[in-house]
Amino acid sequence: MNNKIASPDPELAKSGGRSASLHGTLGHALVFFTAWILITLAGITPRPHLDSLDDVQVGEPSPRTVTAPFTFKFVDQKETERLRSDAEKTVPRTFERVGGVVEGAMEKWDALVEIAQGRSNGLWANENEVTEASQSAKQFWVGLNKEQQNLLSDMAKDPVKTEAVENRMLHTLVDEDILLSQDELRLLQPTASTQAVPWKLKKLDGTMEYNQSGAAVLSVTTAQRLVSRDVADLHFQNTPVAEKLADDLAHAFIRPTLRLDQYKSQLDRQAAKAEIPSVSITVKQNQNIVRKGEEVLQDEYAALVELSTKKQSRAGEITARAMLLAVVLGLFFAFLRRFEPDLYQDLPRTTALFGMAALIVWVGFLVSWASDLNEGVVTPVEYLVPVAAIGILVTFLENSRLGIFSVILATLLVGIQFQWEFS
Repeated sequence: MNNKIASPDPELAKSGGRSASLHGTLGHALVFFTAWILITLAGITPRPHLDSLDDVQVGEPSPRTVTAPFTFKFVDQKETERLRSDAEKTVPRTFERVGGVVEGAMEKWDALVEIAQGRSNGLWANENEVTEASQSAKQFWVGLNKEQQNLLSDMAKDPVKTEAVENRMLHTLVDEDILLSQDELRLLQPTASTQAVPWKLKKLDGTMEYNQSGAAVLSVTTAQRLVSRDVADLHFQNTPVAEKLADDLAHAFIRPTLRLDQYKSQLDRQAAKAEIPSVSITVKQNQNIVRKGEEVLQDEYAALVELSTKKQSRAGEITARAMLLAVVLGLFFAFLRRFEPDLYQDLPRTTALFGMAALIVWVGFLVSWASDLNEGVVTPVEYLVPVAAIGILVTFLENSRLGIFSVILATLLVGIQFQWEFS
């Protein structure tokens, strides 16, 4: 009888080794992807629902606590308007020269002198001789009473007085800048905070001249009053009739020589305001915008309105977190395989270790969710409270090196999920 000890089949042993290796690889892959998916899902923290702000009023207690789910900016309307208003005030107003005022006044004066001298009765045989100035002079003459007409006729017979009155009016119209109203003049008057107000003069040829408020600028009422006083004092008798005639002459011949260019000034002011960028206030991720029960300020309400309008997609954020988590978990797997092979080969223990890491992140998720339900304000430090517990457990169960590395892993996972911003 031939008794031989049966030797193991090498091919069968190799096949069994490959099967065990494949089983271990699939098991580790399953643990990796399960932990990766669970931790990634835990990072999708709830966001505040701000579709309606009807229950939030400025100056009233907030009905809930709202934490910024991501960093965003909103415009500080009050500060922006203040800066733009200051910039608008520094823009020089643009005034333009009124054409034909001096020429029209002199033509009207010459026509009035002719009527007063008796050389014309205001009726022209030829219609071509009728001008706007002559018509205006005729209307002025007809509007005077008999005493004023006689007084003006006596003055018109004296060439010296006639020329003196003409020169006085011409001096005002040529050498003084005259505005229509006190409101326009007030734009050029210095204030307590400004020594001089710059302004621009658009000349008849289109060129611009820059001036200061110190230049001679009068309102039309002031200019008329000065001319009336001088004409009455120097060239007429000091009687009520003479004063009334001088006043009528001043009002008839002294007209505004400047006017505010509203369109150009408005364009300049708009351009100055447009150059001032909006002042933004940045709200950081996880920063409390309002707290339950506290008074809602104007800026806080503006932040809530801005947050309610944002429909930011989370696809990029979740993808970035998932990629970074995959790297961290992969490094931890490599650490176990290199420095803790016994633990790495023990699939149940490896599963338990990664399960505890996922549990930490889910605890953070629950804390964040509870905070969103207005049960309290959670600080970032409270997210890390469970981290110390997992480190102590691992230290007792395994070894100090693994415990330290586990603490680092858990801290990274919590930080990636709740404190790192991806925008």
